[in-house]
Amino acid sequence: MSTPRTSLGGVYFTDEGGYEIQVVNDYTFTEFSGGFEMVMPDTLLLFGPGFLVYGGLIDEERTNEELWESFTLEELKNFQLEQPRSSKVDGISGLLGEFHGLQNNTKVFGKLFLTMVDKKQQFILIGFASENEWKKFEPIYDMVLRTVKFYIPNRSLKFENKYKREINEKESRVTTFPVASTEVAP
Repeated sequence: MSTPRTSLGGVYFTDEGGYEIQVVNDYTFTEFSGGFEMVMPDTLLLFGPGFLVYGGLIDEERTNEELWESFTLEELKNFQLEQPRSSKVDGISGLLGEFHGLQNNTKVFGKLFLTMVDKKQQFILIGFASENEWKKFEPIYDMVLRTVKFYIPNRSLKFENKYKREINEKESRVTTFPVASTEVAP
């Protein structure tokens, strides 16, 4: 019997959010300002397996610790959180921690990475799944997290490239384009 495989597909780029990230093939994708939701087909966002991703500029300067405290108190107040540990993504220091709790009487596990890319640019990646799906989903979360690249958000829609990477300026604000597939066996 073969093990099902999950592969990463195209790259999602958001000028407003200031990042790019590889998406999971065949997951349902819903975009919102500065981010997106991505869930396994035929599942509910409430339980996953899925992702919530958000980035962009904020009005006041914050540290990673201040962002962690603010975000977890507001968005994850019904979950138990482990103490976050320092982690780097695309050379930028952030905080990574696990959480668990109940969503409508279903036990849900998850991981949260967040960072202040600079003093006023935030990025948040949440991955979550029900208890029986978590061990298969956790490597997918880790794989997606490793694909994140940061840029300077530009609300004027004229792209400014922090790392001087080549970007086709004629592309729309949000672009998905094919890349080499990466597979993980759950």
